[in-house]
Amino acid sequence: MISINPIDRLVIDLSYKINAIGGWYNSEYGKNLFMNEISMNLRYSIMLFSFQYNFGNITYDNFESSNPDHIVDVSTIRVMLGFKF
Repeated sequence: MISINPIDRLVIDLSYKINAIGGWYNSEYGKNLFMNEISMNLRYSIMLFSFQYNFGNITYDNFESSNPDHIVDVSTIRVMLGFKF
């Protein structure tokens, strides 16, 4: 995470993360050990605005890479408003 304080109490946070995810779909298990997340937070005093974008796919193959049955895009966008203490 990189945080920048350009003026007064305004702080801008930029981050990149790698996440692991697992799931169950149509009686099959799947995983992705390298899900990606990019996020940006704008904080001023105690107020917070955040934007997150998670992107990647899960391959549902009962953990057997030789048998990929379903590949599902599990990308999400989150916009949040809140208070930071």
